[in-house]
Amino acid sequence: MPKAGQHSVPVVDRPGRIGPDLVGKLDLLIRRSWGSRDDNQNGSFVFGAERVPAGDAGIFVTTLLKHVRLVAPRLNVPFMTPRIEISEIEDACGLFVEDNGWVKLVVSTEFALNPAASRAILCHEMCHYILFANGIRMEDRADNERLTDVAMFVLGMGDIFLNGFRSKNVGFNRRGHRMGYLTDNEYQFLSHEVVRLRTTGELQFQTENELRGKLLNRLSGNKQALERYLAHARQRFPMRSEPERIQALLDDFDRGR
Repeated sequence: MPKAGQHSVPVVDRPGRIGPDLVGKLDLLIRRSWGSRDDNQNGSFVFGAERVPAGDAGIFVTTLLKHVRLVAPRLNVPFMTPRIEISEIEDACGLFVEDNGWVKLVVSTEFALNPAASRAILCHEMCHYILFANGIRMEDRADNERLTDVAMFVLGMGDIFLNGFRSKNVGFNRRGHRMGYLTDNEYQFLSHEVVRLRTTGELQFQTENELRGKLLNRLSGNKQALERYLAHARQRFPMRSEPERIQALLDDFDRGR
């Protein structure tokens, strides 16, 4: 039995207003994943339908992982493409399963022949995979599923999800589907708010030059001291970007270190 398996989106509509938790989840994920405002220039943020590669689901997932590395440089994005399976799943459209370091994403057979729906499912399950790798989760399962849906938009996958998360009835023998843990209003809010926040950068680090000036002010204009602090920070945080190192130094000053 797997250590962790999280059912994906059930086929049910959830009309309603924007939940009070949504802004907090958005804030948490942006601060944990996006870099400085300078990093916003690293490729197109929105992964639209025109960027879906030809090929199977494995190629799609690999391409998404590369996209997330560009738009969310603070995350530890796995390099291993998870195994993808098509299987019968009771009361769910997809699954994320981790078992002793092995990961698989499962898509329900009901959606195997629907490319748009399958990609929507994989976006959600991929976010489980990425958040799991970074230790980002909520204790309550329902709360964690909502966080995962928010992550799709924060990581630039929102358009792909919205393109396949629902369909209307198309005949007597074919019922429509509606996936997701958020309401339509919440999805539309996220679709617009994430792009706005990416444009304004208000939840991100300042640019490197702005941060340098801030740190220099803390050091009373002493440029030699600034370079000494930065040299130490490069040794202390070799895997971080320069703005992240400067921000860490500023945080140390704020804590009185």
